[in-house]
Amino acid sequence: MNSAQYQSLCLRTVPKIHQYWEFDFEGDVQNARAELMTNCALGLSGEAAEISELPSSDEIGDGYWYAYTLLWALNVESYEASPSQSEDHLKDAYYFSGKVCELVKKHVFHGREFNDILDPLKRATKRYVDSISGIDKQSQTETFAQNIGKLKKRYPEGFFERG
Repeated sequence: MNSAQYQSLCLRTVPKIHQYWEFDFEGDVQNARAELMTNCALGLSGEAAEISELPSSDEIGDGYWYAYTLLWALNVESYEASPSQSEDHLKDAYYFSGKVCELVKKHVFHGREFNDILDPLKRATKRYVDSISGIDKQSQTETFAQNIGKLKKRYPEGFFERG
């Protein structure tokens, strides 16, 4: 499974309230997108903490879910991880999850224009993916498949309500 396939499968478990691409009107699209970005930013940070406690492919898969869902919301439809040469991937994951949170906060709560944060947010999210892929003991493809399997078992019909 490549990153584009994984990302597509991730979208089936995005809560309906955040599925702004399904809306038939403009009114709540911006709010739904902002909520999805906020959810993903907080998820990246939380998963970085969980990975530090238990650096398993299961937790890393959850980190991928938040990252690839956020990348989709940023109009990045595919990204193949390139593990950095860093000596401390976990520290990098914390750093880049913090950068993502900071940029989303500036947009959602401080009124910074979306286009002003878009490129830095894409870069920080990609670097987060690179960081957690450097921690994983199995291939990204294997972790993608494991994560989607877990999600399909937990949410066979996807999310339909605020979860």
